[in-house]
Amino acid sequence: MHYLKYYTLPGKYYIFYTPVCTNHTSETISLIYKCSRFAIHILKMPTPLEQEIKKRKKHGVNILEPHSECKKNLLPVKDALDILSGKWKLPIIIALTFDNKRFKEMQREIEGITPKMLSKELKELEINQLVKRTVYDTLPVTVEYSLTAYGKSLHKVIEELRTWGLQHRKRLLTRN
Repeated sequence: MHYLKYYTLPGKYYIFYTPVCTNHTSETISLIYKCSRFAIHILKMPTPLEQEIKKRKKHGVNILEPHSECKKNLLPVKDALDILSGKWKLPIIIALTFDNKRFKEMQREIEGITPKMLSKELKELEINQLVKRTVYDTLPVTVEYSLTAYGKSLHKVIEELRTWGLQHRKRLLTRN
């Protein structure tokens, strides 16, 4: 008697655990027994999405067009969110919107940010060409941060986020 139990994995694979069959040679049984009391068989089986694609292709319907269109629209949004994601990047950009600032000024203006985190976020924003770091030859050395023209192009996005946030806050407060 074989006892079957299956587990699905993300993607295309299903794993079936079955007791070791008695028709194996004694060497095989002892080898499998040392590893585990069960033999593992991995079978490649199509996912429901792959089954649907195959069925639609058979009938001449291309299921991939809407998906590729979605990817085209989603990719630039994902890229923008990757650059602006995190707790501190937008507050830093907003702080620099009004004027150039030195490190300590930003740290005082953005409540709760540690010097280490501010430094890390400024470096990332500089790498993505949103912030410019200017070092002045003074004693002590003065470092000033400012938004680049590319960083200033985010003004519309930030204003739209602000507008949406105000509407959302108003909606939540009127519901309660």
